[in-house]
Amino acid sequence: KAVSYRDYMFYRRPCRIIDTPGFSDTSRSREEIAEELDRFKAYAPHGLSALLFIVPRGRFTPEQEAALQDIRSMLGVTCSDHAIVVFTHCLDPLNRHQLLRRDQILDEVSQLPGNSGLRQLVEECKHRVVAVENVLEPARTESRNRLHQRILDTLEENSNATYDVTNFFKDAVKGQAPEGRLVEVPAKCSTKILRDQTSGKMEWSIYCKEL
Repeated sequence: KAVSYRDYMFYRRPCRIIDTPGFSDTSRSREEIAEELDRFKAYAPHGLSALLFIVPRGRFTPEQEAALQDIRSMLGVTCSDHAIVVFTHCLDPLNRHQLLRRDQILDEVSQLPGNSGLRQLVEECKHRVVAVENVLEPARTESRNRLHQRILDTLEENSNATYDVTNFFKDAVKGQAPEGRLVEVPAKCSTKILRDQTSGKMEWSIYCKEL
């Protein structure tokens, strides 16, 4: 249930993905959550390129709906500017070697009730969705490429501004829903780089929330 991260290279670019499995656990004390939040901020002091919401395709339960609403309120209203909804188990049933197309995923989302938190999130984040497959090749490799390209596109859409985590969730421990802020990336960084590569810092920091 602890916040964790993984550093890795993607096409020679250092990346960091951060997972927060316990933030919506109602059995945890505020002190435990506060400690986790401090750890989270330490892992991404320069902001986040994207906020990934991991959703199993076709199996969105009421419990997952509630968890989604909780995390959205914690992240604040501007989280949608950086949000990407990632649908897992998205192999095309007619061709198990191919991923479903984006329009197919959006068509399924459009059939959800209007008050569905998942549908609202997809609409608020300007229909940024990615279909992925976690196990079978070659779809697994294609999924990685699609996802990282979508992260890059999201960063460019935000003019290289990241989701600021220096005050991340500061009010969440008090039971309030904070509003996220954007922080500008230093001018010396290119559109593809979050942080100066020569400094040894991560280029991309990515927040990942599996529902």
